[in-house]
Parts: sequence; structure tokens; C-alpha cells
Amino acid sequence: GSMEDLSRASLDDIAEFFRTYYTPDNAVISIAGDFEPIAVKAWIAEYFGEIPRGETPRIRPRMEVAPTFGRWLREEVPDDVALPRLFLAFRSPVFGSEAYYAASICGAVLGMRSGSRLHRRLVREREIAAEVQAFTYDLPTGADLLVVDATARPGVAAAALHDAVAEEVDALRRDGVTAEDVSRAMALVETDLVSAMQMAGERADRLSMFATYFNDPELVNQQTERYRAVTPGRVNAFIAERLGEDNRASLLYIPRDHAAETQTADATMQVVV
Repeated sequence: GSMEDLSRASLDDIAEFFRTYYTPDNAVISIAGDFEPIAVKAWIAEYFGEIPRGETPRIRPRMEVAPTFGRWLREEVPDDVALPRLFLAFRSPVFGSEAYYAASICGAVLGMRSGSRLHRRLVREREIAAEVQAFTYDLPTGADLLVVDATARPGVAAAALHDAVAEEVDALRRDGVTAEDVSRAMALVETDLVSAMQMAGERADRLSMFATYFNDPELVNQQTERYRAVTPGRVNAFIAERLGEDNRASLLYIPRDHAAETQTADATMQVVV
């Protein structure tokens, strides 16, 4: 919800939300690491067994949204930030769908690590961005988001950062991805998957995620296989369908002092004219 919704919430509203959703029948416990199953089950029963199940029916609305925003949504926010920062989002297929994995590989091609297109073009070659990355939010209902997050170099105007990112996205739409692009992105994604599963905390978190989202924790073992099924054709199909100007939302943070200077300059120019 919005800040207005949060501000209107009473203490009773918050308590009712807690009683409805923070209950054992709406929770997942994941245990990962070196442990004795019998002992762990006893501990779970000891520490959580007396907590009563929830009694309030939970509403889980099924979100239905259009595949695209339908236009280019833009918002500029003057804020107490040192440098301009852009979030450029594209509505994309939900987490777990076949098309999601193509979207995720597209994000890796665009902005995963220093060899990605956006890092190479905007950080190293054009020297417009100080840092840039692209990622999916992994939302399982309604729609997911593919997001480009870019921070300007000192001295680079917010508008220049915005336009440069848009230009590189347009170039990707024009040129598409190659088999080499997809292979490189796949290697990075697989490395991250393997590295994450070597840590007990990450294993537990991902088991909980798949259990919560899909009621199937064993899906965690299928992720590498599903990524390997992605082809350049699928990625290019996603790019053609979802990276156009009819499916973009720009949120541009501008240093407050710079925004004030720009408004003053615009006003002065209008008076002179």
C-alpha cells in the first residue's frame, strides 16, 4: 500500500493483520545444515507447538494485470541524494513461468556484473553511470518486474542518465541477443545458483520461498535445468514483447539542490524570453 494507507492504519488494524497472517498455518519453517531430524522436530514442537492455528479466514486475491503498462510512465522525485539515480522497470512474466527465465537471462545480459551491456557501455565506454545493474523481483502473481538500476557519475545530469539507459535498451531491442550473450549470462546465473546453495542460510531461504509460492520446496532443484532451457530466440521474443516504450516505468531521483537550480534556471529563461 501507499504511505497514506499506512498512516491511516490504526493499532487495531495492525493487531488484526498480525492475528490473521502471522500464524503457524500460514508459515514455513526451513531447517538447513548439519542436524539430527528427530532432535529438530522435537525443538520445533517445544518452541512452536503451543502457538494456536489462525482462526481468521485469509484473503488471497488473484492478481490479474495486463502484460504491459500500456504506456511509458515517468516520475521525477527531488530528494536528498548525492547523485541522480534511475529505476527503469518493465512489466514481465511472473516468477516460475517459462517466460520468466528468459526475462531473467535478459536482465543478466543487460546488467549482471562488469561484462554486461549496460556496464560496458555506460560505465566504461560512455562514462555516464557510476554503477548499473539489472534484475528481476521474482514476483509469483500478477506480474514480475525487470528493473534497471543506474546511478549517475558526478557531474552527469539526471536527464542524460535517463536518456542513455533508454538508448541502450533501444539498442538491445534493435540488435537482440546472440548465442554468446546468452551463454555468458547463463554461466553467471548458474554460478550464483551454485554459490547460493552452498550456504545454509540461502538454502533455507530458497526452500521456504518455493514452499510458500508454489507449495513445492523441491522446485529449488529444478532451477538450473529451467535456465538451461532458455534459448536466444526466447530471450529475443521477451525483448520484443516487453522492452518497448509501451511497457516502461521510469522513477528518476534528482538531488534536491540540483532540482531547485534547474527550476530557477527555467524560470529565469521564461522571464528573459
